[in-house]
Amino acid sequence: MSAPPPSTSRPRVDVRQLSVVQLQALAGRGIATWIEVPAGDPSAAADDVASSLASIGADDLVGAPGCGPVALGALPFDPRCPGRLAVPSVVVGRTADGTRWATTVGPEDDPVHDRATADLL
Repeated sequence: MSAPPPSTSRPRVDVRQLSVVQLQALAGRGIATWIEVPAGDPSAAADDVASSLASIGADDLVGAPGCGPVALGALPFDPRCPGRLAVPSVVVGRTADGTRWATTVGPEDDPVHDRATADLL
């Protein structure tokens, strides 16, 4: 048998991201907003991201890490380069003990808030 020919199509870019750490899972879908991460001191950049996320109103009834607005993405290794992180419009999570939640980010009249628990949990 011969190997199939290599694909000539470009890889599909997907804005969904998944993170699983210590039996916890967090998945985001859609983009509510972007957080620009300035070049320079990584500690100051982390403070900027934390401040941006804190400015997004949230009703966190679960209190687990990852509840409320989160920023997903990868940052450059070189602190002289700026970066950009996505704040998903829908985030679903699960803790090691099985607690599950959905976080939605967007205008109050956005139907994503109504669909999140029905569609994703």
